[in-house]
Amino acid sequence: MNPVLRSVAPRALLLVLAAVICAALFFYSNTVDGYRFLEKYPPDWSAFGWLRAAGLLVAAMLVFSALCPANEQLRDNDWEALPAGWLPVGLMVLMVSAVAIILWPTMIADYVREGKAVSIFTEVVFLAVLLLLALAAWGARASDRKDVMGVRPVWMILGMMLVVFLILMEEMSWGQHWIGFATPGMFEENLQNETNIHNFYTHRFEAAYYSAAVMAFVVLPFAWPRSVPDFAAGLSVFVPPPAFAVLALPVCGLFYETWNYVFNQVWIYLGLLIAVHLYRRERDADARRKIVIMASALVLSQVVFLLFGHGLRDGHELTEIREIAIPLAFVAYSAILFVRFRRDRAYRADLAHPAE
Repeated sequence: MNPVLRSVAPRALLLVLAAVICAALFFYSNTVDGYRFLEKYPPDWSAFGWLRAAGLLVAAMLVFSALCPANEQLRDNDWEALPAGWLPVGLMVLMVSAVAIILWPTMIADYVREGKAVSIFTEVVFLAVLLLLALAAWGARASDRKDVMGVRPVWMILGMMLVVFLILMEEMSWGQHWIGFATPGMFEENLQNETNIHNFYTHRFEAAYYSAAVMAFVVLPFAWPRSVPDFAAGLSVFVPPPAFAVLALPVCGLFYETWNYVFNQVWIYLGLLIAVHLYRRERDADARRKIVIMASALVLSQVVFLLFGHGLRDGHELTEIREIAIPLAFVAYSAILFVRFRRDRAYRADLAHPAE
């Protein structure tokens, strides 16, 4: 039997137990305190709040155990594959946000609203993602890597570009922020009276978007094994190395009003457990130092957000800042894809025209 398929039942049981813990904690909060699913409110420091935190840590440990590859299936951390100088970018997002929330909590709102500096920067970064994905797609045109259920790698990248384009246009309200046209009647009932779909379902969209980012950029690089079944082999080129999870750790944090979401706490605990795992298996002192710095920044910044977040003017400013961390991680991921397919193209060229 393929080693990846071994012990599927015990791993599935761990995931079920984690889901049961999360569901039980949510339903207790809903029944006793009346909090609805995805309802935003300040961090809960009651006895139940602490009990929930402990329970969700246990749930995260169960998820970690379920997803952690066997020792013989662990991939190389491959720090060299990360874009040069990109780790400090995520570190800066966490630390600048923490300093700002201590010194200028009421001013943050002036920079994160639509059409302001943070929002514009997010859109520019998404444009960079599209450019890098386009370059990766160009390099993947004649790729001889395995298809993904009959879909060639170039079409996979074009599919990513479509997803990123839709996210960008939703962020821009389909040009409304730049052109300034009036909101059409069919969009006037959404939460922010903007020309976009996601604000009809803001909390659900945010939860799905942020959770998908954690899964793609932190969990998947850690959990993807060295060898996979044939039907999934074509996906391996699209999975970043385990070290990428450290680069993307900021997407696991940046909570205030949504700290009480059960899955948000699971994500931050899971991210830290993954960091500890990578640290323990790492032998290079410089790499270990990077892990410690990024994980410490995640913990310290989150403590600051929880203790000082009450000073925020709107309460959801950290949500907008988190929307910087995600495209920044996406830029780094797109750069890795570009380099991988560029090397494939160079290798094919060498085979076609060998040096004499």
